[in-house]
Amino acid sequence: MRVGIVLGTTPITPLEFWVGVEKDHLVQLDDVLYAETQLANGQKVKFYGVVQEVQKFLEGAQWVYDAHLAIQGVIPVNVAYIAKVAITRVEPEFFVPPSPGDPVYFAEGEELEKALYYDQMKVKIPAGLTRSGQVVYINYHFLDGTEGAHVSISGMSGVATKTSYALFLLYSILNKVQDQRIRGLIFNVKGKDLLWLDKKNKNLSPEDEKALKKLGLKAEPFREVKFYVPPYEGNPLVPDAERQDEKVVPFFWSMREFAEEGLIRFMFVEEDESKSQVPYLVERVANKLYYLAKNSPEGRLLDDQARDIEFLEDLEERFSEAIEQAEGKEKSLFKEWFGDASLQTARAFLTQVLKGKQAHKKVHPTKHIKPYKLGGKQALCNRHKRTTSHSPDVCGRCGAKKAL
Repeated sequence: MRVGIVLGTTPITPLEFWVGVEKDHLVQLDDVLYAETQLANGQKVKFYGVVQEVQKFLEGAQWVYDAHLAIQGVIPVNVAYIAKVAITRVEPEFFVPPSPGDPVYFAEGEELEKALYYDQMKVKIPAGLTRSGQVVYINYHFLDGTEGAHVSISGMSGVATKTSYALFLLYSILNKVQDQRIRGLIFNVKGKDLLWLDKKNKNLSPEDEKALKKLGLKAEPFREVKFYVPPYEGNPLVPDAERQDEKVVPFFWSMREFAEEGLIRFMFVEEDESKSQVPYLVERVANKLYYLAKNSPEGRLLDDQARDIEFLEDLEERFSEAIEQAEGKEKSLFKEWFGDASLQTARAFLTQVLKGKQAHKKVHPTKHIKPYKLGGKQALCNRHKRTTSHSPDVCGRCGAKKAL
């Protein structure tokens, strides 16, 4: 549908042009338009673009008060309605400007696909609707790592619009991409609100459902959802959350897992190795803890003196004990933990551990992690060897079914 012509009263470039909008037509921000021109050699070229700016003003008026006179019919004026178009694509690629007077049309159907490069997308993900109700797509290969692996969402802070859109985009991907390996991982900073993603939205309006249908999506909640939440302070097997059912699982590490997985590294920020020996100690202690875990009984973490390490505080005590003995000239325990490092470096290491503990308070003691017994057999996940108190058939760490 034709909406106007290319104006010649402002400079025209291969990157942008202005459109004079014709009477009874509506052009708004973000509309997709295209102009068609014919070169001197007879070649027809189309310039596709997006409306970046829209203006109206009086032609023939000079002073501010002239608007009042124009309304009264005292002076002759015309209302100019113009739009600035930023060019996104030229087909075929002749990078010359369109000519004044060239017709301008709304980009619809095949023309819209060319304007926004939909015709070059192997996997299209519905990302929303334009102001005029046309479906907008994004290239999935810019998200999944094939050609890129990120998306930027901008919006007003504090009103959850960015979160809502991120959830919508994730829902669109999970429903449109034919790949059973895809899983969405959400780090929740919105409190209890995101604990109900698998429940139907009771505030969804008929207009919302109609818009989703136009995008090719069903108005349904997320499926196959698992929620990992902090454990209850008094019992690590109970999730500390408003929702309590089989889909809500307490997420934490025992001290044995802390040692086996080398998680002490995450208690330290990156150090400049040219200025500090602390990174060397981090790796040495991580390897030491891994060795202790592999040589400890199942479900426990013992030091070289066969003492249980059940809390982070226990680990701090072992470090402090080694440093204190070294200060008293007894360095055997010190060497077991810190090797040939200096006392000063060991103290700096311990200081960082104490700081890191304040940010990692959810490492729970192994002594509270006991497998439940059902019918004389232990309900165990093969890897984590424990269940939740409210659902003894499900592992409290990963949600796997019990293996008897």
